[in-house]
Amino acid sequence: MSTIKVSTISPLGTDATKTITMGESGGIITRASGANANFAGVKVAGMWRINTGTNLVADTETTITAGWEEVDSDGYGTIGSAMSESSGIWTFPETGIYQILWNVQFKDPQAAGNRCTTIISVTTDNSSYSTATDNSGNFESTSSRASILASHIFDVTDTSTHKCKLNALNTGTVTLHSADSQSRTWVQFIRLGDT
Repeated sequence: MSTIKVSTISPLGTDATKTITMGESGGIITRASGANANFAGVKVAGMWRINTGTNLVADTETTITAGWEEVDSDGYGTIGSAMSESSGIWTFPETGIYQILWNVQFKDPQAAGNRCTTIISVTTDNSSYSTATDNSGNFESTSSRASILASHIFDVTDTSTHKCKLNALNTGTVTLHSADSQSRTWVQFIRLGDT
């Protein structure tokens, strides 16, 4: 058996930030500093949807608390530990920088032109929530649907204090479209790297 002994592995070119340094004691590998230092691979990825239609009261921001299920059809795959949800509050399984993708499909408006808004709210103290992002669109007619996507990148430095809520708002009375075999109103949580 042959042994290769090196202290540094570096790609061709001049980008030293991608260098991997082999430690002197016990063969410890340390990541280089620089633009790629926080990347540790995707450790958490999961998708949830509502399987029960939720009615929104006009002009009332509503946290979605009912009907959540993790996607379980069509070859769905997941990475790492799952998110947990209780009374509309989502808790992250480990620290890290996460992308939150929240898509709401609104249906059955009473009037055309109703404004639909998808909202992600976050807290960093497990108490006070603020709107991190919202996105809005409009219905074309009373028989139409509207899918509105909001996205936020959230630095979860403490899983006991950093949490989120998924909210929706409409200027009229509408229903959130749901299904137990298709993802219509859904959320994805993807851990992008270390905090």
